[in-house]
Amino acid sequence: MRRSGWRAVLVLVGLAGVGAADGPARVELFTPTGSVQAVEQVRVRFSAAMIAFGDPRAAAPVEATCGAGTGRWVDAREWAYDFAAPLAGGLRCSFALKAGLRTLGGAVVTGVRTFAFDTGGPTIVDQSPEGESGSGDDDGTTVGTAEEDQAFVLALNAPATAASVSEHARCVVEGVGEAIPFDAVSDGERAALLGAAGRGEYGWRGLLERSGWVKPQYAEPDAKPVAKRALFIGRCRRALPAGGRVSLVWGAGIASPSGLVTSVAKRIDFKVRPAFTARFQCSRVNPAAACS
Repeated sequence: MRRSGWRAVLVLVGLAGVGAADGPARVELFTPTGSVQAVEQVRVRFSAAMIAFGDPRAAAPVEATCGAGTGRWVDAREWAYDFAAPLAGGLRCSFALKAGLRTLGGAVVTGVRTFAFDTGGPTIVDQSPEGESGSGDDDGTTVGTAEEDQAFVLALNAPATAASVSEHARCVVEGVGEAIPFDAVSDGERAALLGAAGRGEYGWRGLLERSGWVKPQYAEPDAKPVAKRALFIGRCRRALPAGGRVSLVWGAGIASPSGLVTSVAKRIDFKVRPAFTARFQCSRVNPAAACS
């Protein structure tokens, strides 16, 4: 009786093991999803162990179609893909499970096999002249100073189409009920402005460094191709009033060449420089004398 009882237990354990091998497995978590900016990592977690944890020969379970990077197993059930650099905006990314993927126990991985996300439309990362995002100096902070015909140099996380900027970006002047359209400058003026802006901390090279497009280094490479993609230069369609307050509104709906659009507006506040004035003063010994 005792020996047959052990046989029954062994049979049950064996059946349980077969069931575990034959039962379906699935992806229970994939992140990120939807529209996300500056993505640095993708994580995939399965409902069952996929590898013997620590196995250096374990292959990647998915194929990536977006951005250079490296994959690694975090544990027996979770795999991560680390991008070499945070993803720029305007990208559509997809990850697909490899064909015939099975768990460590031999179960077939079923369910959703393709996952996707995007990095959203073009948004402003940095700009020249400097400004204050949000509520301006209502709370005591200092906003940037703009000229009456200011050309704004905007470092974006993705290229933006000039047509969508003209349609959805605007300059809002305090006390003026009508918003002023914001347009890209001509190619010739753009080249002249970039040539005059300089490459120091406050020039266009500094914008690219602060916004993460290029890395600071002493041996400066030619960053003009990057500037062509990353920098948008525009101007309010009408001159701004001297001494007034203006907000540059980068509205929802601005599109990248890939078709992805911004979903949230961003506002940057400026004060326009005062009108130029000059004052001359002359002191005299007496009213009939010449100026001292």
